Amino acid sequence: MCSVYLLRPAVQAFKGGVWSFEPRSAEAVEVAEAAAAAEAAAAAAKAAFLEQFSAARAAAAKARPASVTAALAAWKQGPHWDRVAALLDFALTAPGKCPESIDSLARDTLLLLRRRPEPDVAVSVLTEAGLLRLHEPIPLLRAGRSAEQEFGTHLEKAAQAMLHSPPPDPDVCRRLDLTHLAVYTVDDASTTEVDDGLSVTTDEAGNRLLWVHVADPTRWITPGDVFDVEARNRSRTLYFPFGAVPMFPRVLAEGPFSLGGSSPSGGDQAAGTCCAFSVCASLNADGSLGAVVHLTPSTISVSHRLTYDEVDADLGLGPGMCQYEDLQLIYEAARLRRSWRVSRGCIDIDLPEPKLEVAADELDKARPAVTCTKLSQWESAARTMVAEMMILAGEAVGTVGAQQHLPLPYRGQEVPQLPPQEVLDALPEGPCRGYALRRCMTRSVIEPAPVRHASLALDAYVQFTSPIRRYSDIMTHFNLKAHLRGEPLPFPAPAICSITNSAVELNRELGRAEGDVSKYWAAEYLRQRGSCGWPALVLGWFRAELNLVAVTLEDLGLETIVKVDFPVEAGDRLLLKVAEVDVKAGFYRMYVDDRLSTSSSSISAEAAEADQPQEDLSEEELERLLLLDLA
Repeated sequence: MCSVYLLRPAVQAFKGGVWSFEPRSAEAVEVAEAAAAAEAAAAAAKAAFLEQFSAARAAAAKARPASVTAALAAWKQGPHWDRVAALLDFALTAPGKCPESIDSLARDTLLLLRRRPEPDVAVSVLTEAGLLRLHEPIPLLRAGRSAEQEFGTHLEKAAQAMLHSPPPDPDVCRRLDLTHLAVYTVDDASTTEVDDGLSVTTDEAGNRLLWVHVADPTRWITPGDVFDVEARNRSRTLYFPFGAVPMFPRVLAEGPFSLGGSSPSGGDQAAGTCCAFSVCASLNADGSLGAVVHLTPSTISVSHRLTYDEVDADLGLGPGMCQYEDLQLIYEAARLRRSWRVSRGCIDIDLPEPKLEVAADELDKARPAVTCTKLSQWESAARTMVAEMMILAGEAVGTVGAQQHLPLPYRGQEVPQLPPQEVLDALPEGPCRGYALRRCMTRSVIEPAPVRHASLALDAYVQFTSPIRRYSDIMTHFNLKAHLRGEPLPFPAPAICSITNSAVELNRELGRAEGDVSKYWAAEYLRQRGSCGWPALVLGWFRAELNLVAVTLEDLGLETIVKVDFPVEAGDRLLLKVAEVDVKAGFYRMYVDDRLSTSSSSISAEAAEADQPQEDLSEEELERLLLLDLA
């Protein structure tokens, strides 16, 4: 026993003016030995973690692209998963929402790795170890969504059960058989969730009838079931360059919920048919809404599935030369509708948009193949046609709702304070006017009673045509069907207000995530083409006092801010080049390399300075634009 005491530090005491040393008790020695053993074990565990992490980092560097799933599985089976799990939560949880114990372990792990204890640093560390892809959509993950569209085992099982054993159709007795109609769906080539289709017929008096057939997921789900609750929590489908994160499980959204999707085995539909919710309306001679002839659940058969490009080409041939005469008639009605809305003061924002695309399997590559294509609503006859028909359907539903005093999620917008007409007239038509108008627009609102929508120039409007990807449309379908069946409405006015109000902040957060991811890929696209020159159209002054102008890159539809050191006017064309790119921050800064042309139109400096931007740059972006040399 004495040898044990000699191996352990003694207890030191100061008695009678001298230091004395007393041996520890057996219990104290046991405690000290246990503490020393624990300390040694912790040190060994830390050393082992560092060794495993170093090996993982070396393996990931050699094996890109690699399987993140396999890498995570390997760590889960080992003794250090708690540290990796803490790092993942710390990196991918919204600021301030990480539990204290996890936050503490993650910070300790980063310090152990000699890295700063910050979430973005944790992202870099995990990426180095192959636990995140090189181009992981971090804003999406921090918003609580997965790029892999995960729904959870219980929902996936419920979806498969629905496919194998479809629920009874609550509207089977009143569902209108429209399988004799030619139905045209018009979408992007990549679309997998088909929300709407179009038809045109004439009545016995020779009046033209326009049909909008909308996907009918409420034939399959009921208020409060697992799919309805999940869709409500998700609010809407999200769209990213690498694909969509759907509101419903993909097997349903692309299957029985979709127009033209595959029907479940054992269903009550004939092969090639699908359930829909159809609106049929006529137009008055001036393009205003005539009669709402039908608003009913239906059964249709999609006869033509077309792309916007295909329809643009066919419409360009004109009547008598085209393949689809029905679409010529629908387009003619769409043009009449738009003329009527213009006469009532509708506000069209004619600005191009970028369509960024990258395959999901490219997200772990050092140089992913990302493309950017300009889309312009008003340069495409097909897109104009579809948009006007969707607006017509929304007005028809809003009108019926108003007449029947139905609580629905009506959309409205206050009249914006537009620039003086002489200022707008001085701007070139197209994107320059669109930019000036956009800066003045007010936010849209949702109310349970009709409210005027200034931009659309409609007195009652309800979004109805996208129930696969927008939950407010689901509420509309549920309430309309309950009304048609003579049943109590599942969403009375207070419920509509509660659901839409609670979704406001969620949708803002999701919108920020979509925007941040798009900025990331725009920056990556430009990074890969750093030496290129980009023709740009000056849209207008962003901040005239700081010499900042808004421009759109003509080939891409990307909009950005650039500093100029010479007078410019809206409509001028510049040649821009990339000065700086920070892909992780989704930031790119461009400079003027040359002046291509000037506009014959002009807008006064006073009018430009009087404009207030709709949204500001961040302080960091402004600092980089103003303080760094642009030459």
